[in-house]
Amino acid sequence: LAKRHVWRGMDKFQHMIRRNCKKLIIILLIIYFICAFLFHLLHKHTPLQIKPTCAKDDNLRFLTQLCNNYSSGFVSGSFCESLCVNNEVDYIKCLSHKVKDLFMLVEWQGEK
Repeated sequence: LAKRHVWRGMDKFQHMIRRNCKKLIIILLIIYFICAFLFHLLHKHTPLQIKPTCAKDDNLRFLTQLCNNYSSGFVSGSFCESLCVNNEVDYIKCLSHKVKDLFMLVEWQGEK
């Protein structure tokens, strides 16, 4: 009689684990999809989405986007106020570009 009682207890315990395990898996899947969605949103709206090239129009758009990101607080630097707020910087030409680097010749306070 005691053994039967123990086995019934084990059956109830296993049933409880299976039932709770299914709930846990569902909760983990929901958390996973929420995190994936948030990651997608954050990745989609990262600053400076324009890839640098040496075309003049692309560079001017890049500088405009840089200034928009400065106004939004995404970027900062000592040169940003002169470039974006005071309009003291004049674009002259692109010197070179690599995958993530862009080198431009600009005129600032009468100096190149």
